[in-house]
Amino acid sequence: MASASVIFEGKNNTVLLQLRDNKTNNYPEMWGLFGGTIENNETPIQAAVREMKEELGIDLQEKNLKLFLNIKNGNEEYYIFRSKFIWNIKDIELKEGKDMKFFSKKEFLKLNNIIPPVKKFWKIC
Repeated sequence: MASASVIFEGKNNTVLLQLRDNKTNNYPEMWGLFGGTIENNETPIQAAVREMKEELGIDLQEKNLKLFLNIKNGNEEYYIFRSKFIWNIKDIELKEGKDMKFFSKKEFLKLNNIIPPVKKFWKIC
């Protein structure tokens, strides 16, 4: 299985995270990145663009994504892209998840309910 996620960079060295809801069996009630599974007919970058449309309703352009990490862990592969967050968060309709919020690195590292691989990614940012 492969997935594509996006690290959205906000002002003052912050990142936008998603609080997952109870509808998922995968890390419910934990903070993580926006993203999801890459479908059979997609490249990782196409999946990232599609997932942002589905989860946030934004039209993210491929040219605005930069591959940050590509990690293989057994049968799983993760593609993590970076992008500047250029929208007004008040205009975003969260379509998946319970909440979203910008965090500084200090705030992020103090959270107890972070998806474990995401915490590792942040430490190398």
